[in-house]
Amino acid sequence: MAPELLVSNFERSRAFYLDVLGFDVLFTRQDPDFAYLSLGSAQLMLEADDESAWRTSPLEYPRGRGMNLQIEVEDVTHLHDTWYAVNDGQ
Repeated sequence: MAPELLVSNFERSRAFYLDVLGFDVLFTRQDPDFAYLSLGSAQLMLEADDESAWRTSPLEYPRGRGMNLQIEVEDVTHLHDTWYAVNDGQ
């Protein structure tokens, strides 16, 4: 199973999954921006939220409700430290 996440900021989301979590890009396209990502046996898709995006209902804040996405990693402390380094400690 590979969940597809509709994201409001594609570049920021892509950077998080690649630069912080260490995912690899398996496939990408534009218009709208889309990336199929992989980390070990975990796979997921990112798609930019635009007018052509498929939606089952209106999107409301906070987005991402109703789903639990869990990915096991070797070293969560390293990911935490990478996140803070990439985001200047914020």
